[in-house]
Amino acid sequence: MRYLERAAKDPDFSWIPHWQVDTLGKLAGIASDFKQPEQAAAHEDAAIAIAERNHQKQHSAETTDDLSIAYALGSWYQLMSRRPGVAKAYGLKAYAVRNEAWSTAKWASNRMAATNLAHGYLFNDEFDEAKKIYLFVNSERCGDESCGYLIRGDFAELRELNYVHPGMCHIGKLIGDKAYAEADCEPLASEASAAGDRAAR
Repeated sequence: MRYLERAAKDPDFSWIPHWQVDTLGKLAGIASDFKQPEQAAAHEDAAIAIAERNHQKQHSAETTDDLSIAYALGSWYQLMSRRPGVAKAYGLKAYAVRNEAWSTAKWASNRMAATNLAHGYLFNDEFDEAKKIYLFVNSERCGDESCGYLIRGDFAELRELNYVHPGMCHIGKLIGDKAYAEADCEPLASEASAAGDRAAR
């Protein structure tokens, strides 16, 4: 891991920014596996900075992919670091770079990016926007199964980090997540507010 960190920052490799972005992404993944979300976010932010500079110098399919994927991954790591506002912004940026929308994009990482954007909406209490994307991802096919496993896996990882949102239970029930099968879901912020308004009348 130390070798990768040194290599990613070595100026001798600055002429191959794609390799640097990829290496920093691997470092972010390793940090995430070790439950170090802040370190993962820092590595991915470094990848974004390099990808941004490279994309400005040369617009190509490769530089666009590098930048959009870096933002999509960064969205997840920012969420794990409990910065949902940044997570949502990065998720939106991943699509802005491509000038595409999650509902129609055809790039290979669309389901991952869409899932991360949905998380950003959810943790910013924009449940309806999040729900639309979650149901879209769940309806897509990943090989022989529903892509809903992406959502279920992320929810499980967030629970391990003790970072949860009441909406996870509601979404979990909609997509058949067994972790929420017997759960009594807490009211969402909007539902609780409406109930308070009714009680006050």
